[in-house]
Amino acid sequence: MPKNGIATEIYSLINNEEIRPTSNLIVSKCSAYDYLNNSNPNLEKLTTQYYETFAITGRFTGYFSNITIGDFYNNLSAKYCDSTAILGGLNSTAREQNSEKSSESSGGSSSSGGSSGGGSSSESGSSGGGNNSSQTINQNNSEQDSKNQQDVVTNPEELVAGTSSIVGDRGTENFGIAVFNKDKLCGELTAVESICHLLIQNEIDSCIVSIDNPVSEKEEKKMELQIFPRQDTKVNINLKNNNPQITIDLKLHADIMTLDENVNYETNEVLTKIANATKDYLTNEFNDYLNKITKEYDVDIDQFCTKAPAHFLTISEWKKYNWEEKFKNTEFDVNIDVNVLSSMLVTKT
Repeated sequence: MPKNGIATEIYSLINNEEIRPTSNLIVSKCSAYDYLNNSNPNLEKLTTQYYETFAITGRFTGYFSNITIGDFYNNLSAKYCDSTAILGGLNSTAREQNSEKSSESSGGSSSSGGSSGGGSSSESGSSGGGNNSSQTINQNNSEQDSKNQQDVVTNPEELVAGTSSIVGDRGTENFGIAVFNKDKLCGELTAVESICHLLIQNEIDSCIVSIDNPVSEKEEKKMELQIFPRQDTKVNINLKNNNPQITIDLKLHADIMTLDENVNYETNEVLTKIANATKDYLTNEFNDYLNKITKEYDVDIDQFCTKAPAHFLTISEWKKYNWEEKFKNTEFDVNIDVNVLSSMLVTKT
């Protein structure tokens, strides 16, 4: 179990000359057998080509990172950095198939148990017991279907692997990031939190976010925007009252993907409303993410520790500072500049 620590497994994999350090590291929320059994490539003929797409897919969705065994080992060997892994699970189709198999298995065991009594019991059960058995199985199926529907998540702010409503022949999905404190699993990042992490790390080329539509007359109307970094994220660290103060500056470009009717997307007024709404949304998500990793998980997965030693004259002073203890008291200042364009084709509806 990852919660008990996986240092032994990581060291063994790194020491194995037949395994490349560039191999992806996936922590599955289902059994390893179910994940591998359902991980069947649809478009690629070779399984190796399918796994090679991990490095590309993450950069254009932001829902997970291209994390390798070598990355995990390097962070595990470092004193102040913490490690991450890809979070994997089964999609809706595979979860329903597993539920059906478990229901059939439980139904079969009930039937075999009912027929083991004797001739008279079997005959008496054929008139009334069979209906009761059928009702029990149907009830179990209904309860399982209801549970599956409750487990399905469509909100990106809560979406992690094994909870989405995605259906398809390929039964696996990779959403979110598994967070480790040293070698022990301590939590998970959702799809949006993974985007925040990758934007800080400059490991994302584009992503899609959904915000409350500020120019729509309909309540609870959402607007999708495609986000592109205009330049690398800048991270500055200062020491305030002996505690870290980290400033994060992001400059982003956003294209509007969903257009509402009767709105002129050329006007400065409309674009300003959308830009402000996008900025507020992302600022809140970044603050929630940073609060989660510092206060709740107490991990430095963004490697802020690599910039902090610049404020110390000697290594001994840096060690005495005790970064691991001070990091949980970090104050963050997130500055986001969003440049919104109406779209590539339609500017007025």
